[in-house]
Amino acid sequence: MFELCSGIPLFLSNSEDDILYESMLDLYAFSDKYKKKRMAEISNIEARNLVAQMLTKDPHKRPHMAQVLAHPFLSGKKRLECWVKWPYMTFSCRIECKAT
Repeated sequence: MFELCSGIPLFLSNSEDDILYESMLDLYAFSDKYKKKRMAEISNIEARNLVAQMLTKDPHKRPHMAQVLAHPFLSGKKRLECWVKWPYMTFSCRIECKAT
């Protein structure tokens, strides 16, 4: 998904699809800083958001396939989220609109 959205591979490999040593080190130390740097290479904000969610280290925090398919980047729905914080309460709302 990263490569489709950015036009470049997330990790470099040779002609036999073996990940290069430098890319293995990047994969091993896949930090938030490295992830943020690579996500900047995706120009579409919704695509960047989806790919970032899918590349979450903790598999329990990654979106399920139904969530991926419902994401605005793939579903075409626009999502507006707002948060209102008052001294002792937080309100949230979500509005979804189908793009025409």
